[in-house]
Amino acid sequence: MNPKSPLPPLRGMSLPLTLFYAGLDEVRQEVFDLRKEIAAQGESSEWRPMRVERIELPTPTAETMLTLLNEGIGPLIMDYEIVETIA
Repeated sequence: MNPKSPLPPLRGMSLPLTLFYAGLDEVRQEVFDLRKEIAAQGESSEWRPMRVERIELPTPTAETMLTLLNEGIGPLIMDYEIVETIA
């Protein structure tokens, strides 16, 4: 595990295929499912609080896609907010 990562170890767990969601309810359900999967592993795994974050990106254009490919998502973030922390 990366020592700087806030994420719990993910041994033997399936990661969600979707990382971006349209609605908060979808995100909550995915995090609750992940928490349940971690709890099922017993004492060998520990749940750590997970932040639900909202980011606002510009409308996709050829220019923004080139920025994404060449520089990553950071330069495209227009607004960022921690919506909640699920403990």
